[in-house]
Amino acid sequence: MLSGVLVVPGLRVALRRWLAGRADRSPAGLPELTAHLDELALLRLPEAFADVPEAAEAIAATDVAAALRATLRAGLLDELGWPALDEAVVRLAAGAAPKGEGVVVCGEGWPALVLRRGEAFVVVGPDGVLAEHVARIPADARHRWRFEPTARWVAGRLLVRWDGPDHELAYWSDAPERVFDPTGDGPQRYREADSALPSIALAGDARFGGRRAVRPGDTQVPAAGT
Repeated sequence: MLSGVLVVPGLRVALRRWLAGRADRSPAGLPELTAHLDELALLRLPEAFADVPEAAEAIAATDVAAALRATLRAGLLDELGWPALDEAVVRLAAGAAPKGEGVVVCGEGWPALVLRRGEAFVVVGPDGVLAEHVARIPADARHRWRFEPTARWVAGRLLVRWDGPDHELAYWSDAPERVFDPTGDGPQRYREADSALPSIALAGDARFGGRRAVRPGDTQVPAAGT
């Protein structure tokens, strides 16, 4: 293939310019350097550089140590790993759920996250899984078409919220039989997209997300995400 390119004057000029442009690049780190060298792999034959020997010299002089230093200073992707989160995802993925439904972040209780798949919830903290819960939502308390419950982690309990037939409903995970309208405002829809906005823990088992603090057992709470 390369020999065929070299015998065509126009392609040979294009190859020369392409190699010169690649040789002038200075990869900032190991991942970029790897991609850079992979790009050149098809042209690793000496004859490819016959017209641009300076490009071969520049590539051969690549400072791999400098790329390594830059990568280590910037931080490794693996440092962003969260083993407990990986464990939680594996647990949820192994359980039963509607076909095609994946794992979603459906709430929080900073620094914990609440994940859901189907009707199963898992609360994951910095160092491990904190709790698991299966939704206890009666069939007649669900919206006809929409079922995407969320949950907030408050002092060791989940406040589970969802769209009911006419308005938002909720329960606390330690008393699932006690279903209530958390806002007391009647027909309205809660903002699922805001369910994972961060909140902070306060003294007395309270959690604050921007409005009134919520405590375990409260049946009047601000709208989700506030």
